[in-house]
Amino acid sequence: MSSDFYVKIQYHDGTVNKVDESTKAAVKKAVEMASDSVKNKEFLKNLNIHVASDFSNLPNNGSALNKHLKEKQSSLYSTKGVTTDDLERKEIFIQETAFFPDKVSNVFSFSPSFSADKEITQATMHELGHQFDYTGADKSLRAEHQKFVEKYYDRQFDEIEVSPSEGKILIEYMKNNGYSDKKEFKSAIQKDLKNLELNSSTRRKFGYFVAEFYNRGLDIVPNSDDVENADASRMEIFAQLFSYATGTDDGNKDDFIKLFPNTYNVVKKYINE
Repeated sequence: MSSDFYVKIQYHDGTVNKVDESTKAAVKKAVEMASDSVKNKEFLKNLNIHVASDFSNLPNNGSALNKHLKEKQSSLYSTKGVTTDDLERKEIFIQETAFFPDKVSNVFSFSPSFSADKEITQATMHELGHQFDYTGADKSLRAEHQKFVEKYYDRQFDEIEVSPSEGKILIEYMKNNGYSDKKEFKSAIQKDLKNLELNSSTRRKFGYFVAEFYNRGLDIVPNSDDVENADASRMEIFAQLFSYATGTDDGNKDDFIKLFPNTYNVVKKYINE
C-alpha cells in the first residue's frame, strides 16, 4: 500500500527562502523507506509532515504546536525536526534552514552539490521513529492522555496546574507511552551502557543522547534507576536507532550502533512485529 495513502506532506515557503526540491525529495524518501521497512504501518496513518524553509513560514492557522514553532522560531533556528504525541493532530515539522551547516560542510567534501540530502532524510526518519515509538504505548493510558490534551489544548505550552488525578494519569502515561518504556528496551539500554566507554569522542558526538543517564557524574556506570529516570534519552535513542534500522545514515550510523548493539536489536524486533 502506498505511503501516500497515510502521509500528507506540506511545504511552507517564505517570500524569498523557498524549500529546495532536493529537500522535498529527501523527506519523501524517508516516508517511503519507513513504509517499506516497518511491518505495522499504523503509525503513518493520518500523519501530516510540514516542511518549512524555516518555522517562521509556517501557516497562521495551524495547530497549537504549529503556532508555537512559528512564534518561537528565533530561538529554535537550529531545531531540525519536531513531532508530537497528539493523537488527533499527528504532525512532524522539519525546518530546512537548520541543515544549512550540513550543506556548507558538504561543499568541502566530495558531495556533488550544495545539499544535505542524507541528513534531511535521516532527521525525518528520526521523527518518524518517535511516531512509531508512541504506537507501543499503553492504549488506555494514551486515550486518557488525549483527554488531557484536548482539555488544555490552547494552554499546552504554558504552566498548567492540574488536578491530583490528572497528575497521576500524566505520570503513568509518561512511564508507559511508547516502546522505549518497555522493560525489554530498558534492559537492553542498561546492558549497553555497562559496556559503553564514555571517552571524549563519545561525549562530543553523542553526549545529547547519553548525558541524562549520568546525572550523578560522568565516571559512574548508570544503574537501572538512572535508565528508568532518563525517559527523554530513551526516546531519543529509540528514534535514532529506528532511523538507522530503516536504512538512513547521517554519517554516524556505524559508531552509534556500536554503542547500543543490544538496544538496536530490540528496536529491529519491534519494527518487524
